Amino acid sequence: MKSTPAPRAILATDLDGTLLQADGSVSPRTREVLGRARDSRVEVVFITGRPPMFLPAVVAEAGHTGAVICANGSVTLDAATMVPDRVHTFAPTVLAEVLSRMVASMPGSEYRTMMHRPGEDSIRVIGEGAAYPRLIGDRVAAGWQVFKLAVIGPDHHTPDSFLALAAGTLGTLAEVTHSSYGLPLVEIGPRGVSKGSALAAHAAAVGVPRADVHAVGDMPNDLPMLTVAGRSYAVANAHPDVIGAVGRVLPSNAEDGVAVLLEELLHQYG
Repeated sequence: MKSTPAPRAILATDLDGTLLQADGSVSPRTREVLGRARDSRVEVVFITGRPPMFLPAVVAEAGHTGAVICANGSVTLDAATMVPDRVHTFAPTVLAEVLSRMVASMPGSEYRTMMHRPGEDSIRVIGEGAAYPRLIGDRVAAGWQVFKLAVIGPDHHTPDSFLALAAGTLGTLAEVTHSSYGLPLVEIGPRGVSKGSALAAHAAAVGVPRADVHAVGDMPNDLPMLTVAGRSYAVANAHPDVIGAVGRVLPSNAEDGVAVLLEELLHQYG
């Protein structure tokens, strides 16, 4: 059996708005270079805000069989099996306070809670209003653990204004970010958990130094991993905050910017 060579470098790439086309598909050029990378010294890591239940189709289309960091760093899994090997969750008391504050301070919102229970597929529970915390509390009492929350706010908010409201509401209780181009949607994870913390842990585990960790993204939830990486990149269609934080701007997702970078890295690292 042919063994995979130990990686000399990592390319950590966001999915939506970065690796993927606008319709969520994988371009032929991107699929081809991902295939070449599988037997190379460059390890490709998918790192996304998506929860596990929204990954199988895109992983299959891309032909990806390596590591996937999802739910903004809360879950790490192997694409070949889609079974989580590391899950960070909210402590029940912290979760209860987060939900209480959100319901009190963010009226008119829709709440989406992503949960994990060992041996079962992840689930998403959607609801709204004052009864929602009790609904989630009942699930937690039944053994489910929450690894991510998402909140869709009223139409008068922009993604950035709703992020500011959520961050002010929750303070240091949780990590609050967003990855939406138009919908006022914020994503909330356990304190100290981000794409950056998960990428750093993965790089250490496979023995790749920071200088050889390359990361590319497009939205504010990518900023922690772009800070952790030795080399940071944004696609040309990225949020202005991301453009301003990176060392290099690549072609847009529509122009296969990630594929352009990966082709360069395959030449550099072999």
